[in-house]
Amino acid sequence: MAAAGSAIGLGSVWKFPYTAGANGGGAFVLLYIIFTLLIALPLFMGEVVIGRKSQKSAIAAYGELSGDSSNWKMLGWFNVIACFIILAVYSVVAGWCLSYILMSLTGFTQGKSPEEIRAVFDTLYASPDINLFWYTIFILLNVGVVMGGVKKGVEKWSKILTPALLLILVGLFLYGIQMDGFGQAARFIFYPDFSQLTAVGILEALGVAFFTASVGLGIILTYGSYLKKSEDIPKNAIIVLSLTVCVSILAALTIFPIVFTFNFPPE
Repeated sequence: MAAAGSAIGLGSVWKFPYTAGANGGGAFVLLYIIFTLLIALPLFMGEVVIGRKSQKSAIAAYGELSGDSSNWKMLGWFNVIACFIILAVYSVVAGWCLSYILMSLTGFTQGKSPEEIRAVFDTLYASPDINLFWYTIFILLNVGVVMGGVKKGVEKWSKILTPALLLILVGLFLYGIQMDGFGQAARFIFYPDFSQLTAVGILEALGVAFFTASVGLGIILTYGSYLKKSEDIPKNAIIVLSLTVCVSILAALTIFPIVFTFNFPPE
């Protein structure tokens, strides 16, 4: 659940749908699945193997297994720097999510037109004070979880929040099935039109496959360092990435029925 919670995040729920929309839908989705199975899955297993073998963090693991090579240690530092940059972006977006939770509980959409609802986000996006406030709240929540370590912090909360996310998505999916645009959305996602795919789209599909699998960042390597020797690495990897792909497609099937019902452009 901890590894799935890392992989199933903004990459699956947010980045995958809008990237699929911008790249024509079905063909992009097909390539994403192929890249996940053929490239991201072996990399995922490789990181788990490195982590379990060394029982150390990314920098120390690469150093130990390479005979203290400075070049391999540098790769570990790149992992840490990449995570730091992603955290900077995630924290702002997650702050928006916290803001929307509060606004939704107060019924902020009632009596507003779609244009007025959109203007609410434009105000949030442009306000340094509001962004900084929710960013700080999100960082403090993260500190509270991470202080418990992987087992008592990340893993404990992942067992609660990851199934909760899946439950919410399934509920929204069932709601989306009843919308007029569901059939058009399903065709858009599952019917590959390769005429809509560009070289940039192919590269985007590869990037999203890496991003949703959390590979190349040292995250899965770190989780691997906590894995018991008796655990089946291929089995765990297949379970986690299968969940990731399913949630990505479920998120798309939740969002695109709304998009097509209200005649928004897919991108």
